[in-house]
Parts: sequence; structure tokens; C-alpha cells
Amino acid sequence: MCQYYASVTLTSPVLDVGAVAVALASPPDQPGYKNFSFRHVTSRGVETAMMRCKSSRCGSDNVSARVLRLASPALYGHLAELFNLSFDTSVFPSEWKHASIVALSKVPSPATPSDTRPISLLPEMSKILKCLAHAQLTDFLEQRNLLDARQHGFRAGHSTQTALLELTGAVRNAIEKKKVTLLVSFDLSKAFDTIDHGLLTAKLRQIGCSDLALRWFASYLCDRRMSVQRADGTLTQSCATTSGVPQGSVLGPLLFTIFVNDLRTVLHHCDHIVYADDTQIYAHDYPDRILELIAEVNSDAELVAAWASRCGLRLNLSKTTVQLLGSLAFLTKFKASWLPKIAVQGTHIEYSPIVKTLSIKLTPTLN
Repeated sequence: MCQYYASVTLTSPVLDVGAVAVALASPPDQPGYKNFSFRHVTSRGVETAMMRCKSSRCGSDNVSARVLRLASPALYGHLAELFNLSFDTSVFPSEWKHASIVALSKVPSPATPSDTRPISLLPEMSKILKCLAHAQLTDFLEQRNLLDARQHGFRAGHSTQTALLELTGAVRNAIEKKKVTLLVSFDLSKAFDTIDHGLLTAKLRQIGCSDLALRWFASYLCDRRMSVQRADGTLTQSCATTSGVPQGSVLGPLLFTIFVNDLRTVLHHCDHIVYADDTQIYAHDYPDRILELIAEVNSDAELVAAWASRCGLRLNLSKTTVQLLGSLAFLTKFKASWLPKIAVQGTHIEYSPIVKTLSIKLTPTLN
């Protein structure tokens, strides 16, 4: 299991000094704004972050959150000094990069390692530090409105519900205007595990990370290792990882959101809805323009595929779906057998009568 998970996370080159230097050499894409830098934290801030860490399981150091809370009155000041030293020196402690992996099943009866999802259990003190870093970076992104407004994953006030409401609301509005909607739902394989650290540091620089902050994130990403936790609680021999962001950590999902934040820039004809790595593009038009609608959506679908390739992400075209939505009166005019199919990277995708997105099954008429 450990060797399988490690093989998935060895898809990109090791993040080295040269890759970080390339990122530092490029100016941030936020002219007129102050760059993002970490602020010093206080004992009170450490206490608040510690209260937010609800995990009851231990990381590789076997120090539980309960033990830290019992000792917390004596620890707040010392932890604040340690965390501020980490920010000032741009060093994330190496002992806190060892993830203890718990394999969660993605299917009722898993038969292979690919049927499981690795969740990282990390040392509790590292979670507190990442919680502090996450809060500061999130504030910076929200204040400057830098995140894609259509990204509904891992953001306050957003959820699968808001994503589905936005999508179904857009389809219903199109129906009111006597239009049909063409939807393409993409499936990204192992998206969290295959993030290229070099590309991620470049994108962190683009959103405005200062030199010190960028070096801290580079330190956080490099030289990571993982071990799989056995049923008796013991750990396997550790394996190195060179790509991906840890699932189960508060900072990993935010870094993933930043990594896919530029998806919106490649679309020319379609709107989009994103929840983490669950990505849909769609467009509306009148039924008598169905051929033009298909051509425009196909053009953007190819652009999404090209963007994914540039980012080192892999599209699973066997799980990518296409669906035509609208009122029953209009949909009965079309037969999937004669409609041109959406083709992505040379693969033709059949029209689906039912599409499952964010755990909800959509029918063509939304009933």
C-alpha cells in the first residue's frame, strides 16, 4: 500500500533550489498590492488554532491533541516562539513532514490499493502551525478577491450545496429562456496526489507570495515522507513523495485550490463550476443552434484538457461525461445518435442520460 501511494506521488521532479529560484525570479501578478508575508502569531492565536484542531488521532510522533490540550497553558508561549521562528527562517520542521497514512475505502469492497483514498495523519503541532498559515493566507486571498468565485470547495460559505444550486439555477434560467444546456463533467485522476510542486510554487508566487513566504511553502512541500498505518497501529517503512498535497491537512486543500485557480482563464465560451477537483463546464443556446453549441463546448473542453496537461493533471476520459439538459419539449427533438459527440484528446464521449455530480444524480430535465 505504501509503495503504491508513493508511486502515485512520484509524478513530478523533486522540488529543488533551482525550481524555487525560478519562482522567486518571476514578479508577482498583483501590481499595486502588498505581497503576502506571514505575520507573527501570539499565544492567543496559538490557543485559538489549537481549539480548531479537532482530530482525535495521533500522527507519526504519537503525541495526541488531548495531551497537547492538557499541557497547553504551559505551551502557548513556547509554541508561538517556535512557529514565529519557522516563519522568520522559512523552515518547516522536517520531523513534521512524515505522514502516517490511513487508507479509506472508496468502494464497498475494495480489491486493490486504487480502491482506497490515502488520508494523512500528521503530528498535532504541525497541524497547529498549518492552521495558522492557512488562516493568514486565506485572509490575504479573500481580501483581494483572488480566488475563483466559482470554486465552491474548501471555502467559508461554500459547499457542494452552493455548487449544485448555482449549476441547476443556471440550467433552469436557460430553460425559462427556451434554451438548452450542454454540460461536460471532467474526472481528474489522483488530482491531490499529482500536484507538481514546482508549478505550485510558481503559482504561489503569481498570487503575491513574498520571498520568505514562498520559501516557507517550498520547505513545507519538499522532502516529505509517508508510512501506511497497519491495523495494529504500527507503521510500514517510510517512502518518499515528490508531488501532491496531503489530504487530511487543512493547508493541502487550500494549496490545491490555488493550483487550479487559473482554470477559468482558459475558457472562451463556457461557464464553469468547480468543487475541489470536481469540474464542470457548460454553455447554453437555442435548440436551432445546437451544432454551434456543441462546437463551442467542444472547443473549451479541449482547452481544459490542454490546461490539465500543462499542469501535470491527468484527465480520466472514461469517467468524463457529457449531458444535454433542458425542457422535455426541446430535448425530444434531439437524438443522441445523430448529434455530434464531444471529442477530447481524440476520445469521443457518449451523451449520458444521467450524470452523477457531487453525489447527486442529474437527469436531462432536472427532475
